[in-house]
Parts: sequence; C-alpha cells; structure tokens
Amino acid sequence: MSRLTFVFLICAGVVACALEGELKTSGVNDEAAPLQSTVITVHGDWTRSEGFTKLGEILMERGFEIESSDASIGSINTAFKRLYRAERRRQDTQVRIVAAVFDGSARLRGESVTEWISSEIGDIRKRGQDGSPARRAWAELHHVAEQLGDDLTYE
Repeated sequence: MSRLTFVFLICAGVVACALEGELKTSGVNDEAAPLQSTVITVHGDWTRSEGFTKLGEILMERGFEIESSDASIGSINTAFKRLYRAERRRQDTQVRIVAAVFDGSARLRGESVTEWISSEIGDIRKRGQDGSPARRAWAELHHVAEQLGDDLTYE
C-alpha cells in the first residue's frame, strides 16, 4: 500500500467519525438515543393539562418564550432562543422546541438555526461531535425532556 493510499484511508476514517459523532453527549444521559434521533417522547403519569402546565413552566425556566400554545390540544411552540454564540467565528446557534402533550406522554422535537457563513435551518437531531452546535442543540432538547420525566424513548 502506498503512503498516499494510507494517508487517504486515515483521513477518510477521521472525517467519517467526525460526521457521525459520538454516541454520548457531555452532561446528558442520552446513550440510549440512536444517532440521527429527532423526536424524544417522554412518558409519565400526568393528564394532558398537568403535562402541558409542567412543560410550559420548564420551557420558561430554561429561557424559552412561548410563541404559541393551545391547552385544549396540548400544543406548545417556542420562539427561537439563542443557545450558543462563538464570537471569534461569528457563529450563532438558535433553537426552538415544538411539543405535543397527551395524557401520559409528550412528544418533543426541535429546530435549530446556525448562522455562520450562511444560515442553516433544520430539525434538531443527535448528530455531530460533542460540543458542536448541532450536538448543543440536541443537548438542550434532551435537557427539557429529562426535566419533564425520566422515561424517554427516541425516534
């Protein structure tokens, strides 16, 4: 095997690992969540009304502004909240959470916007390296879910 082939294989391996990311996120108990998960379902012993109220309080405590909500159907949508700003690179990451609360469960998903050279908007998903803007957005969504309950499933 030539040196060039060897260097190419090493670089390809490093890039593949960087794109996929690690399974564990610092400060988050998310080992059970497969990479590319976008939805967290929290299971608990609550009525729709109780779960709706509790989730609304958690979101506001975490600094989210409620953009729209409907208690009759258990829907909560937050406005975008700045999560991370890297001053030297002028990189800004914002997240918002969309939730549906039912009797005994709540489904949470999110969207993130990362502005750097250009803007990128998309679903929050478990991807990227620990500490990256994508993984920080996932960690924020996961923290909200963990505060609501500890019985979590992922899609």
